Amino acid sequence: MEFADSRSMPSQGIAATELRSTARGRRRAFAIAASVVAIGSGLWSLGASAQSNYPDKMIRMVVAFSAGGPNDVMARVVAQKMSDILGQQVIVDNRPGAGGMIGTDFVAKSPADGYTLLFASVPFVTAPSMYKRPTYAVERDFIGVSKVAVSPIALMVKPGAPYKNVGDLITFAKANPGKLNFASGGVGSTPHLAMVLFQDLTGAKLNHVPYKGGAPALTDLMGGQVDIMMDSFTTTLPYIEQKKVSVLAVGDSKRAAKLPSVPTMVESGVNGFVMNHWVGVVAPKQTPKPVVDKLNAAVNQALKDPAVRDRLVGLGAEPAGDSPQQFQAFLKGEVERWQKVAKDAKVELE
Repeated sequence: MEFADSRSMPSQGIAATELRSTARGRRRAFAIAASVVAIGSGLWSLGASAQSNYPDKMIRMVVAFSAGGPNDVMARVVAQKMSDILGQQVIVDNRPGAGGMIGTDFVAKSPADGYTLLFASVPFVTAPSMYKRPTYAVERDFIGVSKVAVSPIALMVKPGAPYKNVGDLITFAKANPGKLNFASGGVGSTPHLAMVLFQDLTGAKLNHVPYKGGAPALTDLMGGQVDIMMDSFTTTLPYIEQKKVSVLAVGDSKRAAKLPSVPTMVESGVNGFVMNHWVGVVAPKQTPKPVVDKLNAAVNQALKDPAVRDRLVGLGAEPAGDSPQQFQAFLKGEVERWQKVAKDAKVELE
């Protein structure tokens, strides 16, 4: 008769215990994994449901400038029609300050759920290049929804100015560097950067006179206190139509429908000068694609409405509209373009 070695029995018991422990551990791990999957599935389902039900409450459209200005008026025209289309109120929330940085930063830090949007314009892409400590980056913090409208930039001179075309102006400016003054709504404003670009492309040397806002700058141009100014039709059109200023050229790639006899900058010999004032809608970067697509559809539908189109045209703007991908690519190009202009002009703001 053979007897088992008593020394092997404890090790067999330990092995069995370890096997049972391992089995329990596997069952526990499986249960935890199943729970995680269930929770994740539930969260995904909730997220998908929230997106499919979007919007189910009020949407805030931030304008980073004061009420009553061209951007604000255009935002309200579009927001009102979007409210009808989406079935939820789209309100305009003015948050001015720091050249648009305050309102833009507010949207960048808002939840990416489609309920806080920014009605952006040219300063949205120029400001980060000029401030020492920018609080946002366009491509890092935002996603494009849709371009809304564009407004031609007009090169204007004071009443009675001797220059009949852009060539005359450039010739005089080159022969008399620093003698001509140009007005803007402030250092780093769109009219300022437009004139910086003009000087870069033509070699003209002009003296900058910054004002606290576009209105006083335009007033002094009409009064003859300054010689030149560039600004968009949305700001200047009534005064142009009343012939209180003379327009030498427009900055768009094609002639303006409102001023078909006025040449473009390129037609006037300023190669490479293509610029207009644009406005569009952007959202925080991580906003879900279904939400962005629904907003894009609402904007484009609003822009097809005859009343909306007529109102925008009356303000001096042309309705635009595009896809999120097209607008995002446009924003990328604008950031790169104005970074160079701001750097060349050595514009730096606190």
